[in-house]
Amino acid sequence: MAKIKYLLGILLSVSIINNSKFVHAEIKKDISAIAKNINVKIYGPASDATGVIIKRDLNKYLVLTSWHVLKDLTSRDELNLETNDKFLHSYSKGSINKIKNVDLGVFNFESSNNYEVAEIGEVANSKMLDEIYVFGFPLPNKSIEKSFARLQPGQITANSNSYNKDGYQLLYTNKTLPGMSGGSILNINGKLIGIHGRSEIDEINSYGNKLVSTGTNMGIPISYFENYISKDKRNKENKSSQADGFSVENKSSQADGFLLEAFNLRNTEDNALKMLLLAKKSVEIKPNALGFALMGRAQEILDDSNAALKNYKKAIELNPNIELANKYLAQRLPNKEAIKIYEKLTKDYPKNNKYFYESALRKLDDGDINGSLEDLENGLKIYLSLPKNYCQQKNCGDLEDTHQHLLERAGNTLFVLNKTKKSCMYWKDRFENYFWGSKMWEESGFLGNPDKFLANNKNYNIERAKEMSSSYTMNLEKYLYKYCLDYI
Repeated sequence: MAKIKYLLGILLSVSIINNSKFVHAEIKKDISAIAKNINVKIYGPASDATGVIIKRDLNKYLVLTSWHVLKDLTSRDELNLETNDKFLHSYSKGSINKIKNVDLGVFNFESSNNYEVAEIGEVANSKMLDEIYVFGFPLPNKSIEKSFARLQPGQITANSNSYNKDGYQLLYTNKTLPGMSGGSILNINGKLIGIHGRSEIDEINSYGNKLVSTGTNMGIPISYFENYISKDKRNKENKSSQADGFSVENKSSQADGFLLEAFNLRNTEDNALKMLLLAKKSVEIKPNALGFALMGRAQEILDDSNAALKNYKKAIELNPNIELANKYLAQRLPNKEAIKIYEKLTKDYPKNNKYFYESALRKLDDGDINGSLEDLENGLKIYLSLPKNYCQQKNCGDLEDTHQHLLERAGNTLFVLNKTKKSCMYWKDRFENYFWGSKMWEESGFLGNPDKFLANNKNYNIERAKEMSSSYTMNLEKYLYKYCLDYI
């Protein structure tokens, strides 16, 4: 009898687990259907984007999107949108309006077809670690030739009730891409709580000469649209307890406010201490991965690397995927441990060529010359895969700077592996297209592990490695002349 009860208990547990998984899958399926029906693809004169059907009045529909999608549109420009039934609609001329103080805009289109309208949720009830979904239409690139809808899961990092520039008060971990601006942010019930607007893939931030990215994306609470519709205008600088669209502050919202302020200081060296104190206040109220990561970043700037290391580890304990902590932790670890982190970073952030470069250096130092070359060439593909005119619209300084380092190091690696023709191709590109011209600085590391290099690749040429390692006596122009005249 006891045995039968035990078996029944196991079967019941398995049934509960399976039913739980089924229910979760059904929730995601329902949200996917909701997102597809309420979101539209916007075709603009400069770039494509995403919008949300937010209101209907007879045959007139109102679409909500990011203002930066609409702001440069002139009366002569066309603006079209595609609904889920694949119908293409023109926007109603003169219907574009900006929502004051935030990066949101609306416009109308007319149709006799019946389209679903987003159901607005209570954004004030959304809190840190809540599961959310961002939907949008990423722009095509070299690897993805056609844009298709994408639903990205993630968690809220902060939901501040204090005004932040352009209304960006929602922080979250969902992975987003260019083209998803203006798309819906849905809670677990499929209700609209915000509009996605910024990701660090869209807008690359730099700190000095280093790429600074946190893996945190930003959206605008839907309460701003609700206030716009109800004509409930508030001063954007109002920092009182009754902020725009939110209820009276509690400890949780205070923590989010401190976190958002700290996050906004992440690229300013002169405010490192202020960033540290704000992040510290946030984690004291409510421990969170981004807060610990920002504390670590501030301590890095303040030359306290040991304390920074501890806070990076705390951040990763709370969220193993947090980019800011992982990228700086990798710089502090031995090769093999660092390489594991870089493998994760290059997988999670395949458009960041800096991670491929850093990984290549570590693999070379560890004796894996082939793995190093593979990372270098994967990193080179990123810049080449950018959409046409991308760098005319965005700041590509960090991407371009890393690209030239990748070009030279890939050329140098191929050179010591006796693959001269391909080496010359990379050198020529580097020489002709970058300001420093013949200056060489990627010559180190090729003599570090000659036995391992030979074991991994029989083409390793130690004499060339010696020549490369003493390249302070030569420059790239001389290498091109000596080895590449037959190929260029």
